[in-house]
Amino acid sequence: MKKLSILFAMVFAVTFAMAQNTATSTQTGDENTVTVSQTGVTNTATATQVGDGNEAVQTQDGTSNAATIVQSGVDITNLETFDNEATQSQKGTSNVADIDQQEKGNNVASQTQDGTSNEATIMQRNPWGTPSPGNDHTQSQTGTSNKAVANAFNGGNTGSQTQVGDDNYSLVSQSQSGNDATHEQDGINNYAVSSQGSGGSSVDIYQHGEDNIGTTKQTGDGNSIDLDQVGNGNNAGVLPYWDGDRGVTQVGDGNTAVLRQDGDDNTHFILQEGDDNEADVDVLGNLNEGTISQTGNLNVAGLVQEGTYNVADIEQLGNSNSADVEQQGSPVTGNYAEVNQFGNSNTSDVTQASDNNVAYADQLNGDNNTIDIDQSGGNANEAYVNQGMLTDYYGYTSSELVGSGNDATVEQVGALNVASSEQYGETNVAGISQEGNSNTAYSYQGWAYGFWGETAITSALSVTNSDVSITQVLDENYAAVWQYGGDNNSATVDQDGMSNLASISQGFIYDDAPYNFSNPVFNVNDNTATISQSGDNNTAKVFQLGDGNSFDLTQTGGGNTVGLAAGGLLEARNGYFEQDGNGNTFTGSQSGDALLDNLSRQTGNDNTINMSQGLGDYAKLIQNGDLNTIDLIQMGGGQSADIFQDGNSNAATVTQQ
Repeated sequence: MKKLSILFAMVFAVTFAMAQNTATSTQTGDENTVTVSQTGVTNTATATQVGDGNEAVQTQDGTSNAATIVQSGVDITNLETFDNEATQSQKGTSNVADIDQQEKGNNVASQTQDGTSNEATIMQRNPWGTPSPGNDHTQSQTGTSNKAVANAFNGGNTGSQTQVGDDNYSLVSQSQSGNDATHEQDGINNYAVSSQGSGGSSVDIYQHGEDNIGTTKQTGDGNSIDLDQVGNGNNAGVLPYWDGDRGVTQVGDGNTAVLRQDGDDNTHFILQEGDDNEADVDVLGNLNEGTISQTGNLNVAGLVQEGTYNVADIEQLGNSNSADVEQQGSPVTGNYAEVNQFGNSNTSDVTQASDNNVAYADQLNGDNNTIDIDQSGGNANEAYVNQGMLTDYYGYTSSELVGSGNDATVEQVGALNVASSEQYGETNVAGISQEGNSNTAYSYQGWAYGFWGETAITSALSVTNSDVSITQVLDENYAAVWQYGGDNNSATVDQDGMSNLASISQGFIYDDAPYNFSNPVFNVNDNTATISQSGDNNTAKVFQLGDGNSFDLTQTGGGNTVGLAAGGLLEARNGYFEQDGNGNTFTGSQSGDALLDNLSRQTGNDNTINMSQGLGDYAKLIQNGDLNTIDLIQMGGGQSADIFQDGNSNAATVTQQ
């Protein structure tokens, strides 16, 4: 009976004209229902409901349709307006649909448009208080020039917007409570924006056709974003919304972002600031670029790029971060990858296939970090590792940048590759492996610099209890190790091939630009240098400054030398066999035509040289100091020995067989 009386009491007006339909419905009261169906030309339907339990359905079939539903209380604070539902379906040219639902309602809105020039807008509000949950909105558009906008302000908001057709644009913005938004766009020139400010938010954007851009931004807890783009000119940010960034930005707790781009001209960036963040970018296709930046705790970033002209940049600030970069790109232009990590227990893995790749991996101001760079698929690749030190590019001073327990590994297969590692602090490990011709490997431990002008001030960082290992296979390779300002370090160079050059310098740094061996800054003690060379015409150079150091040399082949030789960086800078200090040991083994350079020497007391040579032997050994010992064995056919000892209580033994 009550419902019947309400229907009699309601104000209802309908206007109808031939070929120009117009329907206007106004309802004030309880349990109101409006149903309007129009088939024809230039239809317009408007339904206004003020009160409780409202439901409105409008269907239009013909040309130039416009449908508007407004459901609200008497004012924006009315507590009695809820249980609203609105459905609009339009199938024809120039359709516009608008649904407005407000305050304290369990609102549900659905709009479907099929024809040309469609526009659909849903706004839903349910601020602050029961009843709840509130809003639910769905918009589907199939046809030309579609535009869909949905705004939900409070309550348990969910949304879905689907557009299949040209010139699509979709915007869903939701604030607070358990938000969920899904965009799906299939046709040309798509652009989707999603903003959710706080709450248990989740966004899924999928774009299939040309010129896609997708942007999202979430601020709050429990956020998750999945953005999918397949097809031409994809970006993940700006057009102008609004002229900056996005392309997945999450600030808050427990964020997870997955961004996948499949087609051409892709640009992608993810920024997450907060706790428990994860970012995964998977790209397959042309001209890809990428950026993942994470600031916060327990971040994990993975970036896979497969295609042409890929560029990747990952930066993480925080603890226990992990970064993974995989690139397969053009052998002509090559890939570029850069990973920056600040903090402790970080892991960085970079894998690059093909030629002309460049990889930078920096782990700064932290301990127990790991870097692994694999460039095993081509030639002319470059890998640069930095653990514990940074120049003033980021505004850090040397005292802030020492790390310990770090591990760096670089593997390169191919020719003309370059690998460089820098480590500062204690108990660090660096390993470089190169297979191919004309490769270059540098490893620095304990050396900070300013524009390559080393001074006692800029070189204040030291390294102790650290290890460097360089392995090179094939010909004309160059390996150099510098260990400065610390004790108990070891350096090993293993070269298998012809015309290779190995240089190890421990405990010597120069404060003058010409690098003429003047003004030593640091002594180092109890360090070990090992050089093993197998093949012909190889050269070994070693310089050790300090006490209790040892040099172990093995050369197998013909025409090998120990001492000054052309190649590498500046010749005067690279050193030769020289040990300055007390209690040092040189153990050498040469088979084949061999030569010790006449500048090779030991300076200090209680030093020892144990040397064996074969085939076309030649040796010139120099010791300056007291209580030194030389033991030389020559087993080849062209034997010759020159022994120079300057000091007291020295002993020399030469055995020629």
